[in-house]
Amino acid sequence: MLSLQKAYQISEIEAWIQSVRELGKLSASTPLVLVVEPKWDGLAVACHYRHGHLVAGAIRGDGQQGQLVTANLGTIQSLPVELTKQNSIPQLFEVRGEVVMSRAQFDALNETLEKQHKPLFSTPRNAATGSLRQKNPQVTADRKLDFIAYSGLLSEAPREDFSSHWQILEQLAQWGFQVSAPRVRCENIDCVKAFIDKWSSERKTFPIETDGVVIKVDSLALQHQLGATAKTPRWAIAYKYTPQQAETVVETIDYSRSSSGRLTPIAVVSPVMINGTTIRRVNLHSLEEMARLDVRVGDTVVIHKAGEIIPQIVDVVKTKRHPRKRPEPIPKQ
Repeated sequence: MLSLQKAYQISEIEAWIQSVRELGKLSASTPLVLVVEPKWDGLAVACHYRHGHLVAGAIRGDGQQGQLVTANLGTIQSLPVELTKQNSIPQLFEVRGEVVMSRAQFDALNETLEKQHKPLFSTPRNAATGSLRQKNPQVTADRKLDFIAYSGLLSEAPREDFSSHWQILEQLAQWGFQVSAPRVRCENIDCVKAFIDKWSSERKTFPIETDGVVIKVDSLALQHQLGATAKTPRWAIAYKYTPQQAETVVETIDYSRSSSGRLTPIAVVSPVMINGTTIRRVNLHSLEEMARLDVRVGDTVVIHKAGEIIPQIVDVVKTKRHPRKRPEPIPKQ
């Protein structure tokens, strides 16, 4: 299972489209159909079906070797364990998708954990990951995860029946899978940009968290022709939204110590909400990084979530710093 190359500007998507045309040897007049859909913020899994039955499911791991979680996947109600329309189902095929946890279920789970005096999950993505990796499938079932299919490898289906990515998603929906939606087919960059702009606002109230959109070549034949690098397919790209930023104040700096004695500074900040979660602590990673940023107690700082997940200080507003404020002393013991 490969990862996706990423873009943060529309110009990068335009450059990717041009590379697809060049590698695919498409003329300027030849239409290039793209499918644009949300990029789900969860855990990627591959599910294998034989004779319509789920026989194996694994998380992606390092892309080459993952971990079997078949029993836990079988507890997810939106993931079919047995398909009923046997006459149209290939003997063997694979469905890939994202295991996610809704915002509402995430809040309910953390509320339960807090009452039990247990550690809370920081994001729905982390909650979905931890829930799917449980040793007891009943725990996974209680966490009420969802599965959203975003591709299918129909290894034994007639090629003429499935010529496009869009057709595969439509077929998976008919077989009972929850598939990526909303989605749209586009033949130009204006259509792609319109979806990106629209989803930028709609995703904030969507029940499941997303961190961007994925643009894919619709033609399966062209996908095959384009192939992949060692890490990413050439026929798909992920557009990531610019992280939401906020200002807050550093109240103090704590330190964690590893068994080897390495110190990791942690900035404790005034609580601030970003992307639906309250940020209270920001890892500064190392003494060198703290010195590079020149973070001091009392500073006003700008933070965001790297990858919309990990809180990170991106700037210190030095115009708001007291002129006599000194650098933080490094602990000696």
